[in-house]
Amino acid sequence: MKKVLMLLSNPFKPDPRVYKEAKSLVKAGFHVKILCWDRTLDYPEKEIIDGINVERIRVKSGYGFKNMIFNLPFFWAKLLFRTLFTDFDFIHTHDFDTVIIGFLIKILKRKIWFYDSHDLYFTFFIKNCKENMTAKIMLKLDIYFAKVCDKLLVATQTIVTGREGQKEFYINYDIKEEKIQVLWNVPEIREFLNYKKLNLKKSSKFTIGFIGGQRTVENFLILFESVKDQKNKYKILFVGEGKDSLLIKRIIEEKYNYLDIEFIKNVDYKLIPNYYMICDCIFCVYKSKKETVCDQNEKKAIQTKVFESAALGIPSIVPEYNLSGDFVRKYGCGVVITELKPSEIKFALERVINSNFSPNEIRSQWNWENESHKLVDTYRSYDG
Repeated sequence: MKKVLMLLSNPFKPDPRVYKEAKSLVKAGFHVKILCWDRTLDYPEKEIIDGINVERIRVKSGYGFKNMIFNLPFFWAKLLFRTLFTDFDFIHTHDFDTVIIGFLIKILKRKIWFYDSHDLYFTFFIKNCKENMTAKIMLKLDIYFAKVCDKLLVATQTIVTGREGQKEFYINYDIKEEKIQVLWNVPEIREFLNYKKLNLKKSSKFTIGFIGGQRTVENFLILFESVKDQKNKYKILFVGEGKDSLLIKRIIEEKYNYLDIEFIKNVDYKLIPNYYMICDCIFCVYKSKKETVCDQNEKKAIQTKVFESAALGIPSIVPEYNLSGDFVRKYGCGVVITELKPSEIKFALERVINSNFSPNEIRSQWNWENESHKLVDTYRSYDG
């Protein structure tokens, strides 16, 4: 039994992409251990989840850039020490936060290294379309690590001709195409459709859902402005918590307390379909078109909730500027808006009310079963 060590900078509560990958490998006969970061000290130090051995490294920290600068090195030190004294055949680093450890282990222990790039990390340092020195350094490091790892895993590629995904981004920086494997963030269809029913009551109002942590504010303020004159027609449902949840709640209390808005705290991923099913559409817009001109990460992304809602037959409202727009146009599973402003949202809501599509084609192509085979085959190609 070959052993896989995954490294992760969140507490694995669990992280959907990491969870699906680890489960796929366990099912295929690999032994999988995840070393991850518990910043709040709220999780068990050790547990087994669906055959996955999870060990959490406790380094207290908040979130955000300043916390990362001061506390990430302490996590790295503990992570490197733990990794050096762990027995494994493959090291699989998730995102840029743990990539340095994968690089060091490849050199020190000569292990096969998979770099799983969920996002283009350097973009988080670009402000107002200005590429500062930090962003340039992060980009160069990312490209270097992508070149020296054994396999680069990414989340997106072109859906229709014209708009590039992560795969094309790395190819443009001379990463060989055969080195890159795309694993889309799509749902496990069987599990997603056969979920444990909570018998939630659906509102009589047209319900606009947002599934996931709230990490932005402006997009929701524009949504509130869009429905403020039709409070008896619409309900807004937030499922999950993020860094801006408290701020959004405070703004609602001060300015929009007459709207029908409900917040549900973090929900077990296995129960998430229950909340999709009480929504009439899913809101998947984060930034305005103007803000994304220089945002490579946004332009090359497609939100997981777009795949999930489409698989359940629920339309979504998505932006034109990224791969979500290409996907929704191709399958007719929602409405694409060109700009984040109230008039666009109002128009989109009127159109999405009347949208009708069959999810069967989407389920057959965009499912984790297909991605799982790709992942396992990739691992077995190194399993000599």
